[in-house]
Amino acid sequence: MTKNFVAILAACLALVGGVVWYSVSANQGHLLTLKGTVLKVRTLSFEPKATIVIVDFRVTNPSSVPFSVQDVALEMDPKASDANPKGADGKTKPVLSRLLEKRELARLFEFEPKAGAKEHEAMGAGDSIGAGMTKEFMISARFELPQADVESRAGLRILVHEIDRMVAEFAEVQTEH
Repeated sequence: MTKNFVAILAACLALVGGVVWYSVSANQGHLLTLKGTVLKVRTLSFEPKATIVIVDFRVTNPSSVPFSVQDVALEMDPKASDANPKGADGKTKPVLSRLLEKRELARLFEFEPKAGAKEHEAMGAGDSIGAGMTKEFMISARFELPQADVESRAGLRILVHEIDRMVAEFAEVQTEH
């Protein structure tokens, strides 16, 4: 009797495990996510203590539902120094920026040749990345720091807020010089 009980128990556990695995994998497409990579970062000294950063990036929406952008933010992780000491968690406090609106970015490319070529459309509120789609965008932000401090950063992080409160975050991959 114990052999039959063990066999039936094992079969039931395998069946339940299979049902749980199937339900989780079948619903992965409905899990709203956004994956991104930074393609290019440009800096432009605007004033002695202000720098404009232009970031070109690629985003992919692997889910089966569209990702509707509510807001975008850009943060910078400065290099650790006396002015930016590391906290108890071993990280420096991120520096927040003021994002340029789409029309400000268009004017920047129109009147500032040092900005280079406008390679992608600006991302902002109201943009949408369709299900299974990959798109390339750009954002620009002003940091109240000298250009040298921005260029010696530890990294940049883009935060894309979705309309239903989901936040996608992806970071610049820094290479050692």
